[in-house]
Amino acid sequence: RDILDIPILEVMSAARYAIEQQISMPTEDLKRLTSQLLGFSRKRNNLYMITEQAIQLLIDKEIFSHANGMVSMNNLGSWLLSYEGETG
Repeated sequence: RDILDIPILEVMSAARYAIEQQISMPTEDLKRLTSQLLGFSRKRNNLYMITEQAIQLLIDKEIFSHANGMVSMNNLGSWLLSYEGETG
């Protein structure tokens, strides 16, 4: 199947899975690993565009953080845990 046939949410899920396994990685490595998780082994223009879009959406939604060319999970999860501990 072509990358354009894959829903963007599926691409976002693959990127999130990759970051959860690696903690943090360079953006280009994340694009490559996301592509591999979706079953693609060669770089293609559409593949680059869609993985870039998925990663940017995750950054925009503050699920990922991006700094100095590195992407990582946002610290929102740990903040929620510490917040729940303070109120309970």
